[in-house]
Amino acid sequence: MILQITGFIGLIHICVSTSVPREEEFNTEGLHLGQVSHENFRQNLTLKKLQRQSRQIEYCVNLLQTYYQQSQTGYAQGFPRSMVPSQDGQPKLRRIGVQGAPIRTGQRKPGVEHGPGLIRSSGIVEFLVNEGHNVLDYGDVYLGQHFNGERAYVRNPAAVAEATRYIYYSTKRILQDNRFPLTFGGDHSMAIATLSAVSEFYPDLAVIYIDAHADINTVQTTPTGNLHGMPLSFVIRELSGANAALTDFSWVIPRIPAANLAHIGLRDVNVGEIETLNRLGMASFNMRDVDRLGIRGVVDVVLNRIGGRTRPVYISFDIDSLDDLEVGHTTGTPVPGGLTVRDALSMLDELYRTVNLVGFELAEVNPSLGSQAEGERTATISGKILACAFGSCRGHGPIKPGKFDPRKLGKDHT
Repeated sequence: MILQITGFIGLIHICVSTSVPREEEFNTEGLHLGQVSHENFRQNLTLKKLQRQSRQIEYCVNLLQTYYQQSQTGYAQGFPRSMVPSQDGQPKLRRIGVQGAPIRTGQRKPGVEHGPGLIRSSGIVEFLVNEGHNVLDYGDVYLGQHFNGERAYVRNPAAVAEATRYIYYSTKRILQDNRFPLTFGGDHSMAIATLSAVSEFYPDLAVIYIDAHADINTVQTTPTGNLHGMPLSFVIRELSGANAALTDFSWVIPRIPAANLAHIGLRDVNVGEIETLNRLGMASFNMRDVDRLGIRGVVDVVLNRIGGRTRPVYISFDIDSLDDLEVGHTTGTPVPGGLTVRDALSMLDELYRTVNLVGFELAEVNPSLGSQAEGERTATISGKILACAFGSCRGHGPIKPGKFDPRKLGKDHT
């Protein structure tokens, strides 16, 4: 009941701060202002304002009714039961379900399967517990026989399909436990699974995809065959059937409208992806946009485009969205000219304060490709990014990452 009251308060705040679509307040079509008396103009303007206020009230009532109906089934217009009221009554603390997705078969370079271990070494799980969050670590997802067999490094659709299906069911379990899914990757093909599960749970989901790459290739456009560059083409509704030839993925149901998804940080997009983005009219923002508008300006435009202020929002964060000078060689596809850590923290701080975040993932962390020092730096950066997603953005976060040596980890994650 407390959670529902808190959710209603939050929803009322959205109602009063969100404008509904409106007509012109006064239609002067076919008239010259000289033909309209000042008194008539004032009366008509007042009438239009009253009509607009009436529509606003009706909009809020409908939204609150929707909230109440959906709250009985475990989610409500993006106000999930995973939220835990803090002592001041604000829904800041959460029930979090952590999972590792050590998938590596969506790309060529070994080592990305150790990403979850490196991220955990930042101390982020312990930090979230100390902050008061209710955290349950579900461990690393078992990814099936193709993953653990001798073909583990082969770019094989069957291997990726099997692994992502396990991640999908693990993510569904976290959601069904009324927890916030927090996923540590692993290559970005894991988004096939996480976005499938979360969009099933939240039918009106909006997605912010922070990446140097668009990851929207299809079997027709991919220049490499790497499935970590294709996850969005599996989950976007308008691209249904684009990968029909990959029958191993027949379990995936694309539910996310293209209009509900935005990219931030793009700077390495191939020709086929550009055509797809343009054809679908997607909200895709590159680093030139960040330079021109500033990171907070980009966030504001993104939220307007995808309806992110009134929909549940999922963030998929690829570590290669950061500049290669920030993360060194600890990701498989670094690209110069990316976001700074300061950009990333400012962006996440703004999103934390603005949207109803219902899930987060961090992908493409590969400690095997960098030096020990680079791995430790990336662990620190990862911890700060994840802490910021939960409100601890400035001068507060995991500050003593553990030493991480991928050679000490076994090859299998079962």
